[in-house]
Amino acid sequence: MENSKDIYDFIVNPTKEEIRENSVIDKIKGLYVLNIPNNIIGFQSPHVYLISDAILNYNNEIFMARTFYAYATKYNEYYKKVKDGNYEIWTKKYIEQTIKELFSIYDKSINVINYLFNINIKSGSGNNGKVANELKCKDKDFYDKMSKIYKRLHLKGYDSIRNNITHNDSDMFFRFSPNFNKKKIYEGWETKKGMTAEEGFKAIDEICNLLKENEELINNKIIEIYPLKIEQK
Repeated sequence: MENSKDIYDFIVNPTKEEIRENSVIDKIKGLYVLNIPNNIIGFQSPHVYLISDAILNYNNEIFMARTFYAYATKYNEYYKKVKDGNYEIWTKKYIEQTIKELFSIYDKSINVINYLFNINIKSGSGNNGKVANELKCKDKDFYDKMSKIYKRLHLKGYDSIRNNITHNDSDMFFRFSPNFNKKKIYEGWETKKGMTAEEGFKAIDEICNLLKENEELINNKIIEIYPLKIEQK
């Protein structure tokens, strides 16, 4: 008797060339790297190294976003060809991972801001809000611009999608949702239709647009503060 297939029988991998192909992730170019020789660490301010390390961590996340996106598009190609739901599941799971990674890029940008403006709040839960509150006092103009970008992430519901992917029932899939009244008494269920792959890819594209704006804002500030330490891209 032939063994039935499971989802692992539908694994496909993009080639290195496919991962390197131009995509919407390319809208996020990376933050300017500070040119700080490692062999003269004693002659540099330790604070500069904190900024440099935060920038490198930010830039590394872009490579991961590019990889997850390549997997999502590869699986989506297979799904469109053969219409097998297993490929659709893989497509949506990698869309989820891409969205999570894009928000990781955003979170890493806040850590760059944390050190760039000498706010120096230790990493931890609620760090983004703490940095934003301090930033408002240090550079109101920069804070206002950054805040507008975050509000658009919030108003479009992208942060909610990320939170549901990470902590709750993912918006990418059909799901049952319980209803409770004001007294928290169960009153039945409702069903929620999952996002299509096309809707997921559109969300990725729009998040990348906002991250591009965020990145340009930070890069301009890096140039302003460290004009002589920027490595040419």
